[in-house]
Amino acid sequence: TVFALTTGIVSVPVLGYLVRGAEAAYAAHVLACVLLTLVHLSVFAAMSQVKSPISGLYRLSPLVPSVLTLGVSLILSFYSFERMPHVTDEVAYLFQAKTFAEGALTAPAPEAALQSGLEYYRFEVQDGRWYAATTPGWPVALAVGVAAGVPWLVNPLLAALSVLLAHAVANRLAGRDQADLVAMMMGASPWLLAMSASLMAHTLTLFLMLLAWWLVLRVGDRSTGALSRLFLAGLAMGWIFATRPLD
Repeated sequence: TVFALTTGIVSVPVLGYLVRGAEAAYAAHVLACVLLTLVHLSVFAAMSQVKSPISGLYRLSPLVPSVLTLGVSLILSFYSFERMPHVTDEVAYLFQAKTFAEGALTAPAPEAALQSGLEYYRFEVQDGRWYAATTPGWPVALAVGVAAGVPWLVNPLLAALSVLLAHAVANRLAGRDQADLVAMMMGASPWLLAMSASLMAHTLTLFLMLLAWWLVLRVGDRSTGALSRLFLAGLAMGWIFATRPLD
């Protein structure tokens, strides 16, 4: 109940209602979100308790939803987002990634006469140097794509790998049937497909979290290599902190 209530409150922007003095409408909107959240949770709970009638008869390779995620996100990137940044954060990330790809931390500042026309959110000019004040985690990863000339391909690849990792994690924790369901739902998630078609940092954060989880779950597989897996998991979590620290 607390989760559903919290989800309802944070899902509904309140400022627009307050400006119009529509507190009752806001409360109704929150209530609808809470009820829908409870319905979804109930459905998931029921699904987890009912064994599939075709359990064990048909197996879906996790490569199927993974490839689907890759293909759809690439289509969205090409035709919806046109392989270019659309929000201010994306512009800053791409600028800093290009700077990193050139082997530098900052770029030369534009001429003073041009600076007023180039003022942009998250961009700073100090001591004759120009840079984007972003956390470095995502621009470092994006710089690989920039260096290869395909920055728009980084997020779709990370999303496809995330589906595979999610399947592997769910398979260990809940079994193959649930893992197949997780992969199918994740591969068809509008949020994942849209974010992976953009130049935002969310997909990298998701990939690193799942990678760390997968590595931790594999610690007990063999008597050797446990420390190296934990070390890599720690690096992945640290990279998340350097990407989206509040996550």
